Amino acid sequence: MGNCLILTGHLTKAAEAVGKKVQKSDSESRFSEGFVTGTLVFCIGAMAVMGSFEAGVSGDYTTLFTKALIDGISAVAFASVMGMGVAASGICVLLYQGVLVLLAQYISGFISEYMVAEMTCAGSLLILAIGLNMLDITHIKVMNMFPAVFFPFLLCNFM
Repeated sequence: MGNCLILTGHLTKAAEAVGKKVQKSDSESRFSEGFVTGTLVFCIGAMAVMGSFEAGVSGDYTTLFTKALIDGISAVAFASVMGMGVAASGICVLLYQGVLVLLAQYISGFISEYMVAEMTCAGSLLILAIGLNMLDITHIKVMNMFPAVFFPFLLCNFM
């Protein structure tokens, strides 16, 4: 599904457009690399999904606050290598987690622990792929695989 929607291409183009407005042309590629990597690492992880669902269903924001602390420390390390694009990815994280919290409030009756566990597993595999990409072992288009995180919800409720 992500390949059909060309999600990686759209995210990269958005990052390049923001990079052109924010930084000089010689550091554009580093900005977009930092933006894409930051967005993927901070949005796909298990704590992003589980924390957002916890906050939406029970009003417990502990996991999201813990994730924010971990992401803040990671963002400093990533930004030292990849530049300001990592900081700009915070906008995507805010929108993504905000939408998940609001969505969880409306679909709380349809969410089971099994579904959240399966969504967490899919997200963890995508985090592994991001790590392999960062080590230049593979060149997996992780954003194209991002809809897989939500397939367990669809499969358990509509199949």
